[in-house]
Amino acid sequence: MKRLSHFDGLRGVLAFWVFVQHWLQASGYRGSADGTFIRLLTSAGYAVHVFIMLSGFVIAYLLYESRENYRDYITRRFFRLYPVFIVCLLASILTFNLPLVIEGMLPASPWGNFPELVKITNNTAENLAVHVGMHLTMLHGLLPDQVLPSSAVAFLPPAWSISLEWQFYLVAPLFLHLLLRGTASRWLLAALIGGLMYLGSNMGTWFAGGFLGTHLHLFFLGVAGFALFRSMQASTAAVAGNILIISAFGMAFAPVFINKWPLIPYVIWFYMVGVTLLSGQEGNKVAFVGEWFLNLPICQYLGKISYSLYLWHWPILLSLQYFLLQSFDIEARGQMALMLGALSIPIALTVSILSYHFIEEPGIRFGKKIVNSRNPNMAVSA
Repeated sequence: MKRLSHFDGLRGVLAFWVFVQHWLQASGYRGSADGTFIRLLTSAGYAVHVFIMLSGFVIAYLLYESRENYRDYITRRFFRLYPVFIVCLLASILTFNLPLVIEGMLPASPWGNFPELVKITNNTAENLAVHVGMHLTMLHGLLPDQVLPSSAVAFLPPAWSISLEWQFYLVAPLFLHLLLRGTASRWLLAALIGGLMYLGSNMGTWFAGGFLGTHLHLFFLGVAGFALFRSMQASTAAVAGNILIISAFGMAFAPVFINKWPLIPYVIWFYMVGVTLLSGQEGNKVAFVGEWFLNLPICQYLGKISYSLYLWHWPILLSLQYFLLQSFDIEARGQMALMLGALSIPIALTVSILSYHFIEEPGIRFGKKIVNSRNPNMAVSA
């Protein structure tokens, strides 16, 4: 399979954006009241939306090109996610009550703590064993809040999207199987997708954001991006790529869109698919700049450690926030932001690098080893 290296760089930038949001929020910066730039930095939910679209593209690419059986496919996907997830989950279980401790340390703080985070922590403590059991399956995003309050975001809030991704991994081969069969199967697929999306959009107070149906449209935008990439010949790809990039800039700057903030993930995704279609071709400087930037060594290395960074930054930020409040008299948000950033950036990056080399990579290799042992005459691609 051809590796699209700019997507690796994109993962790194997106993961760092999520880290920056939580760093600033822990320092008291909440978004809209702090100016446009801070609002952008604390809107990393849009980064997660791009992650989801990217996952749809990559899984479609993997399934279409490798055509491996379901058991081998899900084995590899499991060992791609689970080792880092389970170790980070353990660290988060040990620190999950820190928001309550920190809240008690901030009675006179000008910014205070997130009320939602305190609520999540209390809900987690009330059903601790059940939350642990659901997280061990990576299906914690499936349970509605009415059944298990804060299930999707207990212990490790960023992991709601890991549950979402695992759900997609589980059913994506079925979607492809139905798509490649006859008309009746495609109607069944349409009904299945429509039903999941209906549940996700019309029962929002029942199903939380970790339920697959709430974000299935984003996965399929990613799949559509792959379908476009796969079907285009060089000549038509250039035209389509330019159209997508122009569309992205149109959405970003056209005055017809009064509130452009919800469009951010779509602008990024349209642009990235355009860059992918134009990759290796000359003549489009706008696409070249994006591809060049995402292929810089720093972006590529951030891409390597992006999964570890995405999960590990949460318990690290909580622990450091507690340490700073315990050790220093911090009275201003800017002071907290500088001190927390100075500590958390190098520590989070170091832990993520170690996690990548000593947990993530061995887990991936172990998954491949299992698959290879079942198929001794077949080499498993990276």
